[in-house]
Amino acid sequence: MTKQEYIKKHPKSTMAFRLAANDWPDNAKIKIGGGLLVPHDKRSNLYKALQNSENGLFCVGGHRWRRTEGWWFATY
Repeated sequence: MTKQEYIKKHPKSTMAFRLAANDWPDNAKIKIGGGLLVPHDKRSNLYKALQNSENGLFCVGGHRWRRTEGWWFATY
């Protein structure tokens, strides 16, 4: 999914707002994930997503349904 496709599909979400505000190109291929924001812990979802990402960048969206479950994030 690209950044622009996500923004069109979820226009009112916090993630779409934050993606629109960052400087990634509109055709950037992103992957959406969720979990705690610990990019240096090998057990975290964000660490695994960054290992598979193209540029090693991530953008944090809103909280997941239960705040203890962490955050939504997009990797580029």
